[in-house]
Amino acid sequence: MKTLIESIDIDDLFVEFDFLAESSIDLDDLDTALIQQGALHYKYGKLAAVALKVKTLAEIQYDSAKRNLTDTLARMHEQLREERLASGEKTTDKLLENLAKQTPEYEKALKALTKVRKTLAEVAYEASILALGEKVFAKRAEMLITLGIKQKSMINSENAEVRANTGQKLSTRQESSKRKVKDMSRDQITESAKQVILRTRKPF
Repeated sequence: MKTLIESIDIDDLFVEFDFLAESSIDLDDLDTALIQQGALHYKYGKLAAVALKVKTLAEIQYDSAKRNLTDTLARMHEQLREERLASGEKTTDKLLENLAKQTPEYEKALKALTKVRKTLAEVAYEASILALGEKVFAKRAEMLITLGIKQKSMINSENAEVRANTGQKLSTRQESSKRKVKDMSRDQITESAKQVILRTRKPF
């Protein structure tokens, strides 16, 4: 019967992820980045938690496999000692250890330890990457807030500049209209003065 860790398929455990693609920010489309941020942060946070849990289980299984290998070696060592003593064969601890490591029981225990060690290494690697990913998206959230504030400030400045320019144009137009009115008034006054002079001029 397979243990929990032995039944784990690392390729199925973790979905594919691409930090560079998913953590990038399009400065021309901050709205989309803000909308996606929550889901991405949750995704990597959950993956990091799962990876940490599996890593802990793998460590427990690895420790168990190490103890089993040590116990198997000791058991085979003692069994071989009794067999050789019963047959009257000369023996030493070094010889018994070498013979114990050649038994099917020891080889099976060693194979199990090797498999669990490989699984632990893979899970530990994934866990470290995903833990980093969770931090990356936490930092990404801060960056989006900062960029959003800067963008809003720039938009406000641009709007203020547009309003100022618009106001300046209107003011220039008003001054021009006033000048035209003044010029027209002066012409009218001049023309009126001429008419008055002509009407009051004495005939010869």
